[in-house]
Amino acid sequence: MSEGEKMIHEGRKIFLRRCSSCHGIHAEGKPGVPSLKGAPDRFTDDAIQSFIQNGRGEGKQRMPPVRNISGQEIIRVILYLKTLKG
Repeated sequence: MSEGEKMIHEGRKIFLRRCSSCHGIHAEGKPGVPSLKGAPDRFTDDAIQSFIQNGRGEGKQRMPPVRNISGQEIIRVILYLKTLKG
């Protein structure tokens, strides 16, 4: 397995542990929660990193910030998201 493949695999594990309860195990979304498939085509890596670190939206539809996640973990999640097709 290449280093890039390892990072993607780690990103999937982090996603499953930290993101899937809201976004679904396949990043398909749920009622009131958007799918993340194709998100890297719609947003820059910096924007996605900001959403993860700072949250996004308002009211009931607000995504809270993800606490206690490192920059390296965020990079791996973004790499994983880039493998998903919208």
